[in-house]
Amino acid sequence: MFRKKKNPEEEELDSLISRTKSENLQESLTAVSMIVEKGSASPETIRRFFIPRLSSLLNDRDNRIRTRTAFVVSGLIFKSPDLRHDLVVFMFNLLKHNDPEMRVYAGMVLGRLSAVAPEFVKPLVVPVAELLRDRDQVRAGNASFAVAEIGSKSPSLLHDAIPIINELLTKKPEVILNVLKLISLKDPTIVKDSVPKLIEIMEKAKSLDYSWEASIPLVRLSHASRELVEGLMVPQIEPLLNHQNKFARAGAVYVMGGVGTSHPSLAKDVLQKLSAKASDWETVVRTFAAFTLARICYGSPGLAETVVPQLTRLLSDSSDTVRGAASIGLRYIAAGSPERVKQITPKLTEMLKDRDQIVRGVASIGLRLISKVVPDLAGMVVDRISDGIAEGNLRVRRGAAFAFQMISSYPETGIDRDLLPEIAKLLEDKDSEVKLRAVLSLLNLVSSFPDQVRAQVPRMLELLDDKDVPIRINTSIALGYIAEDHKEMKDMALPRLMALLEDKNPAVRAAAALSLGKLI
Repeated sequence: MFRKKKNPEEEELDSLISRTKSENLQESLTAVSMIVEKGSASPETIRRFFIPRLSSLLNDRDNRIRTRTAFVVSGLIFKSPDLRHDLVVFMFNLLKHNDPEMRVYAGMVLGRLSAVAPEFVKPLVVPVAELLRDRDQVRAGNASFAVAEIGSKSPSLLHDAIPIINELLTKKPEVILNVLKLISLKDPTIVKDSVPKLIEIMEKAKSLDYSWEASIPLVRLSHASRELVEGLMVPQIEPLLNHQNKFARAGAVYVMGGVGTSHPSLAKDVLQKLSAKASDWETVVRTFAAFTLARICYGSPGLAETVVPQLTRLLSDSSDTVRGAASIGLRYIAAGSPERVKQITPKLTEMLKDRDQIVRGVASIGLRLISKVVPDLAGMVVDRISDGIAEGNLRVRRGAAFAFQMISSYPETGIDRDLLPEIAKLLEDKDSEVKLRAVLSLLNLVSSFPDQVRAQVPRMLELLDDKDVPIRINTSIALGYIAEDHKEMKDMALPRLMALLEDKNPAVRAAAALSLGKLI
């Protein structure tokens, strides 16, 4: 019996599909591009000979076939509008795929599509949000990236999904907080109905991470109108300042600091509420208070007269993290009230002579950051500043990395640009915790200082080979956000991210796929 001869176009597609699994990256991606171009030139060819095979290809045993087919589908979605209706359903179904790489890739593609053709994504938003209910935390976490990406690209699309998000917030905080952090970047008011649940998480937090993660969307919401902040946020946050849970108090200080920074008309009242926290019996609360009090003075320089004596006292605190926060925070006062900070630089200069290496390191970093704002203030001790930094005490470096990550969550565009060189130096650190916080800080800062952050891409590409798995994961994710919408950065990042699809660790492979979903 004779086999029916294939159409020449079908044979060409067969050849291109076979080439997508090539070990040669360039050949593989060229084949992907040629199939996508064929869709632009002849959508009907794709509809007749490619789409019927999609389910099989997307579930192929060969990982290269699966991933490259997903690349083709996303390319066709964006370059062949006539095929979107046929293909979007495949991308949604990938969110339920057994392979986490496929799930996160699909989520990023749907997010990008929501920005250019929201009408195709809108019917899928609630079904996507329902995937957050999955008992498997990994699958629910993968779905959270899809919801977050859709919300960050087109916040209005999430309106019908917000009830599901809020319902699950206290049941699955480790999953849902990721969503709220990302969507609040684009439109902070979208989390206003989540305030009570976020506060509940802060009240029950058993670690600083949970309270801090819950406070970040609230800090961003503090940039909303005064009516919303004063009427909705402050009455609910203020009681937490005296909560028995130290992590709740620290988070509340952070949020109230955002209120005072964003609304100078409320700053004096906020300062009065926060001043007592500088004497809190818990180190973590004093640490947040030291940083927050200084930051409020950036937008309200007249308050520096009250704050400088408090920071002077905190520079002698028994905790090096409190001393570090006070030292780093002084740069905000230097920017708005250089005369006031002159009162405190003698204290920092004296600290440079201290026998304790940590004290010297804290003073060195503080003076260096002040000198970037007001160069003449630290000029006379510049050699000792360099000596103190060169000593490189690990606790000092970790404290600085933590402070920079905290600042990066809601940066002041007028002054925090100067932190980029300091964060870049931490990328070279030997300590994994320091490097990881530096990567996360750059991820937070890309929307505010894109050019400065992109300058760090060559070093970040080197970190993709780091032996530490969390660094490879978070660097991969950060590169997707940093290189998005920037051709030169894409060209640099793509080969390295593609190579990570072969990484031995499944979480690293998934992180690479996530970023590729933003770039391909």
